Amino acid sequence: MSKLYQQAKYWQFFVMLALYTWAGLTANPGTTLASANDLALHFAGYVIAGIAIGLHRPALAFGWQFAFLFSYSFGIECLQHFLPYRTFDLLDLLANGAGILVGLALYRWPVKAIDTWLSRLIAPSPEA
Repeated sequence: MSKLYQQAKYWQFFVMLALYTWAGLTANPGTTLASANDLALHFAGYVIAGIAIGLHRPALAFGWQFAFLFSYSFGIECLQHFLPYRTFDLLDLLANGAGILVGLALYRWPVKAIDTWLSRLIAPSPEA
């Protein structure tokens, strides 16, 4: 069961990236996603992304995790500039960056503590 949990933590990040890429580049995600404040969605989505990268690569330094997600976010915004049905928005990028910071902080505590507890619960150490 522990191996399945570790695999889930690994693959969830790629699923998240695929969903975010789709939502960021589709013509009108508003018809699929619940109507809400656009900046709140950007912020909340990247809070989740910050937690997801922490679970995916916990040993990667905070700065590298932030740099990867912010670069990804910037790339999506840049691609939107070239799509006739989307636009580049600096405020979206700022909301993404703030969400990443909050998500990375949440990963460090309490999510990391919960992850450690779950890992021990699923596969207790042989010394126990």
